[in-house]
Amino acid sequence: MGERSKKSPQIKSGYKSNISSALSELGYEHEHNKSGNWINSSKSSSEIKLSDRKIDKKLMPNVEGMTAKDAVFLLESLGYVVKIKGYGRVIYQSVKEGEDVEKGRLIQITLKE
Repeated sequence: MGERSKKSPQIKSGYKSNISSALSELGYEHEHNKSGNWINSSKSSSEIKLSDRKIDKKLMPNVEGMTAKDAVFLLESLGYVVKIKGYGRVIYQSVKEGEDVEKGRLIQITLKE
């Protein structure tokens, strides 16, 4: 098996347990809070920190930078109908962050690698 890169991987926001599990499986040390399901990440040259990301179920969150899987899961849990264009990470969302959540509303997310 090849040697793991000494550089920390690029991590965006997303579902905490998936990201934490992947980092652990790959052997990367990381810090994280025990509460909340969604996280933001930050890294320095020597460490990875995962911090809680509060999701207000009444306001549209920013899903840019998330994987399609995480963005769709979050948006559908808020009641949106999601249309996906592209693949990779979210670079555009048709409903702007901070708008009131409207269950049943169509939202388009555009992804790019």
